[in-house]
Amino acid sequence: MNAKSKNHGGWKKSLIAVLSQHNARRQDGRTASVDTQRKRGDVLMLGFQQLHKKYRIKDVAEFKGRHMQFLVDEWVKAGLSASVIQNRISIFRQFATWTGKTGMIQASLHYVSDPSCVRRSSIATVDKSWSPRGFD
Repeated sequence: MNAKSKNHGGWKKSLIAVLSQHNARRQDGRTASVDTQRKRGDVLMLGFQQLHKKYRIKDVAEFKGRHMQFLVDEWVKAGLSASVIQNRISIFRQFATWTGKTGMIQASLHYVSDPSCVRRSSIATVDKSWSPRGFD
């Protein structure tokens, strides 16, 4: 982002510019699916709306590690699942790479005091077989 973009249009315009330039590609260089592009855009838009309310961010180039910490804290408070939180952190990690801040976003465990907030489990906690649910 250059100095002019910081002064004209605000964070939404700067986010749209970054998405327009980078969102169509996956990390491996292939084209990202429309669903992936939409999801990344939605997560980033929502995150920067939250950041603008708290920090008055005027340009997405202002994004720093403390902002990621704030967002993760908000997501944990909202009771989002470990999978959703990890996916959102991953999207912000990709965004940081797009904006030249590779390595800024750390592992999800760095942002939480309780590791269970970001630890996924593939073990069923409820019996999903038919018999216990009343089916023959």
